[in-house]
Amino acid sequence: MLANIRLADLRRSIRARAGRIEGVIISSCDVCSDSHELTKLVAGTTIQWAIGYRCAVSWFDSMVIELAF
Repeated sequence: MLANIRLADLRRSIRARAGRIEGVIISSCDVCSDSHELTKLVAGTTIQWAIGYRCAVSWFDSMVIELAF
């Protein structure tokens, strides 16, 4: 779950827009603790990259990382 959204629903929403998306940042702690979730997210799409966090990160650190992208 990401807030009140199931990951399956998020995946469906992102995949429906994949033709217009180059990359995906899932900026929520622990949401990508299983790296295979990101692989499943972009498999079979034109999305070239995806990042997420495996563990808890501070909001400042995540902001700096995401701004770098």
